[in-house]
Amino acid sequence: FTHHQAITPDGRYVLSTHPTRNAMSAMDIVGNKIVHTVPTGAGPNFTLVTSDSRRAYVSNTGDGTIREVDLKTWKPGRALKAGPGPEHMVFSADEKTIYVANPRAGTVSAVSVAKGVVVKTFAVGANLHGIDIGDDGKTLFVSSQKDDLLVALDPATGAQRKLTLASAPYHLNTIRGTGKVYVS
Repeated sequence: FTHHQAITPDGRYVLSTHPTRNAMSAMDIVGNKIVHTVPTGAGPNFTLVTSDSRRAYVSNTGDGTIREVDLKTWKPGRALKAGPGPEHMVFSADEKTIYVANPRAGTVSAVSVAKGVVVKTFAVGANLHGIDIGDDGKTLFVSSQKDDLLVALDPATGAQRKLTLASAPYHLNTIRGTGKVYVS
């Protein structure tokens, strides 16, 4: 089965994670067929793609890593350390940092793409799920299912603002240019 999908910014591929197969697949949108399958690590969950469509980053909940994948050669690369049980992720505005939700630990890890390690960890709340970045390119929005919270996190200072939402907020998306966050 597939878990999450990402479309490459060039519109060519749909990338899907396969947690039980420890891989990511790439479907060619034009040909409507799977053209590549890449091993990523234990329990792949979520995929980010760089704005130039050259690299993908796949969170692996089973081994605490984010696997870098070269989208020209379709070969797995470095395994970046990501904290315990990494799931949903978002890039910083400059794509130099990956912010990743670690639901079981209740933390968000800031992972340096260049160094491949966690450079900062933020305690946010129980059973985190969705994460995205706001229009300002700085504010992270994170949902805490167990605490019924939407958290606005400033990763530069660690400051947090919290809004109580009813009944286990789950996925979330910021809609660029609107100043809005949508939470399911």
